[in-house]
Amino acid sequence: MRGSRTQCERKVLFPDTFAETLWNRGLRTFEQVFFGKGGRDQAAVFWNNAQTNCTWYPPNVDSKEHSGLVPVSLYGDDVQAYRNSDPGAVSVIGWGSDLAKGNDPMLQYLLVAVYSEYCSNEHTYADLLEALIPRFRSLCSTDKPWSAAGFRFVWTGVQGDLKWIYQKYHIHNFAKNAFCDLCNAVKQHPDPRATMMCFTSHATHVEVTHSDFCAAHPVESWPTPTLAGVRLERFMPLRCAA
Repeated sequence: MRGSRTQCERKVLFPDTFAETLWNRGLRTFEQVFFGKGGRDQAAVFWNNAQTNCTWYPPNVDSKEHSGLVPVSLYGDDVQAYRNSDPGAVSVIGWGSDLAKGNDPMLQYLLVAVYSEYCSNEHTYADLLEALIPRFRSLCSTDKPWSAAGFRFVWTGVQGDLKWIYQKYHIHNFAKNAFCDLCNAVKQHPDPRATMMCFTSHATHVEVTHSDFCAAHPVESWPTPTLAGVRLERFMPLRCAA
């Protein structure tokens, strides 16, 4: 990767091989990590609701799969490993099942990579994504060891705080007055109905759909995970993803 002036290797735990390792540990471990305490029954409830109410429901899913379908999200964050020290800042990349709520934190977010911000540059994360996307596609394929048992992964989301999402994907610039790429709400406006603080039926907010966004921007400016099927509304600040 181009994370420094010289070519270097970074340790990466790819999600497809990680999932295969968990599968080899046994069905109980696999279900505990990816379905959490609610198990497959809760997965069916989750997907039944998504099918009825969510625009991001995947187009290639059959309702018969709901109890064995795992929605996964890519996760990223900056961490101050040493307080108030720029060289101590690291980026943590992970992934996990949206059904794993209730598991211990280390079983909700599964590690992919950690790298020093001090030793990285503007290409580092893009290079990591370039390597990760084919492995997410591999994870979500239907020819895996768990496929015969009725399990399948679907990459549906991206999680991070607002700073991470803006810096890495160039959407939802929280510092701007027009801060949201999903609607035209603003922080300040002569007409209070146009502001983010108007929660009444008189609000003039207009939704920007995933299709609207893609049509209005060149492909090269789209957030990279959208090229793998992740919809704009599923780039979620962590408080929304919880």
